[in-house]
Amino acid sequence: MSTIWYSELSLGGIHHGDSKKIVSEKLGSPDRQDDLRQNKAPRMIYPGLTVWLGENGGSVIFLRSADAKYCTPSDICPGMSFERAKETYTSMKISTRDGDRLSAYFGSPLSFKLIFEVENDRVVAIGAGYLASFDVRPK
Repeated sequence: MSTIWYSELSLGGIHHGDSKKIVSEKLGSPDRQDDLRQNKAPRMIYPGLTVWLGENGGSVIFLRSADAKYCTPSDICPGMSFERAKETYTSMKISTRDGDRLSAYFGSPLSFKLIFEVENDRVVAIGAGYLASFDVRPK
């Protein structure tokens, strides 16, 4: 696979563009949720999955998971070997490297993409969606 398909912007059945209502119907109430009035990209936080919504709590703009139950539609999951992810997403680019840790992405550096956080050749977390200029690291 050398082009990212919109259908790949999904983790565990939650898709980029899904409404807050659809996320809640699929996953139930989040453990924690940001105040819509105080956050430009509010989060819905579930065990193992963080969902960022667009302004005013609109639709899903980004997803991040470190839990093996939240996989891409091509069945790449946190915990798998990075080699397997590279075999599936063949045009992967390394964006940062620090010793045994690296971040790689598949898709456009300025648009829609899958992001793989890797440590010791294992995918430790996957992000999916449109990555705007906000920090998606766990808080």
